[in-house]
Amino acid sequence: MKLGDFLENLSGSVENPEDLVSAIEEATHFGMNHLYILISRSGSRAVLVLHINPYTEDLLSLVMIIPIGCGDRAPSIEEAGMLARRFGGAIMATGDCSYILVGYDQNMDLSRFIESIFGAISPGSWGLLRVEDYSYDLLSLYQEDLG
Repeated sequence: MKLGDFLENLSGSVENPEDLVSAIEEATHFGMNHLYILISRSGSRAVLVLHINPYTEDLLSLVMIIPIGCGDRAPSIEEAGMLARRFGGAIMATGDCSYILVGYDQNMDLSRFIESIFGAISPGSWGLLRVEDYSYDLLSLYQEDLG
């Protein structure tokens, strides 16, 4: 998928599409091959991980990282496993925080894929997604409490 197609698919689902465009333009301008975009809706947050070829402007892969809890709020490994299976994803832990990684396989519309994730993590919430931040360094986004 081309980055232009990615932007076109998401522009109607994002409250601030100009921030999404800026993030991608900056990443391609600087020749970055990874871009991490923190998005939210109705208090729920996730990170879009874009693996890109900045020279051909191809989106090579897209993964969503969904925070599921830290410390006392972290689910047990069994609960995390059930959540991961529900999303069709994998569990990742950093420090005392747990996350689920879900890859986009292009079998469904991109905005529908993201909507299905947000619908599962915050049922009954509606509205547009908001781009909160972006980075080329995943750890800078992890230093914040994503949950």
